[in-house]
Amino acid sequence: MYPNFRFLIVIFSLFISQTIFGLDYYWVGGTGNWSDVSRWSLTDGGTGGAGVPGVNDNCFFTNSSFSAVNQTVTINIANANCNNMTWSVTTNSPNFASTSGANNLNLYGNLAMVSTQGTWTTSMNVYFMGTGTKTINSGGKNFGPVFFAGTGTWSNTAAWNTGSITVSQAATLNFVNNVNTSTWNITAPATINFSALATINGDFNTSSTALVDFQPTSTGTISSGLNINGGATVNLQANRQIGYIYFDRGTLSTNGTTQTWGSFNSSPCCDNSMVRVLNLGSSTINCSNSWTIREGQLLTVNAGTSHG
Repeated sequence: MYPNFRFLIVIFSLFISQTIFGLDYYWVGGTGNWSDVSRWSLTDGGTGGAGVPGVNDNCFFTNSSFSAVNQTVTINIANANCNNMTWSVTTNSPNFASTSGANNLNLYGNLAMVSTQGTWTTSMNVYFMGTGTKTINSGGKNFGPVFFAGTGTWSNTAAWNTGSITVSQAATLNFVNNVNTSTWNITAPATINFSALATINGDFNTSSTALVDFQPTSTGTISSGLNINGGATVNLQANRQIGYIYFDRGTLSTNGTTQTWGSFNSSPCCDNSMVRVLNLGSSTINCSNSWTIREGQLLTVNAGTSHG
């Protein structure tokens, strides 16, 4: 009885260890679907059949994974999960695809891609999840929609082109290399720092008490609107061209820079909770169209700035 009991304890301990710490899964066999257990091995270039990675498991794509040019890994399930995803291929230019734009790639750790990969589909959602400090290297590939749905800290270690970005948790995002995106939606009290070129081809929307800092080294444009709501704080510390400003609730500071805006509108209706602070200081604001401020609401303007 006791030997059997000890055996069960060992098996249970191994199961708990793998569940908590995860395993390393290596893609094998070239073209295939993510859910195909025969495409995953526990050793580089080994035999498939190891199962499908989970949220604690690391995924590796190496030269041993692909035997011919343009072979493709396809996400064919609603949610493909892994912890760290690492691409180290130097040959055969393998591709990454999805059977549906509604499929999700959920990453709980680091993402390390390389330029020697082939195409990376924009027809899927990429979710960055979890806690702790993570890095993102896109390998120069274009992404579709990106979601930050964890409370960790992420930084991009290379330039990154994405579709829309949604931040739904109190994440910390440090864009230390160039970023080119479409619309942003920030719905949580996140901290977002830009310290390199930031080009936003769409709206930048805040509806929470987020802190957004475009640092002195972060020039660029917002092609549509900078929409500040929910008590967000936005610091513009470098010259920036913005399609329009819609300022409902929060703090906007221009920090002695030269700003070029299509229009400015701060006219929340009938709600004295919509506190707004506009810190213009010694900035120059070039506003080519209307400048509208609604009277009777809580708006503080710290002036000393010209605008025209």
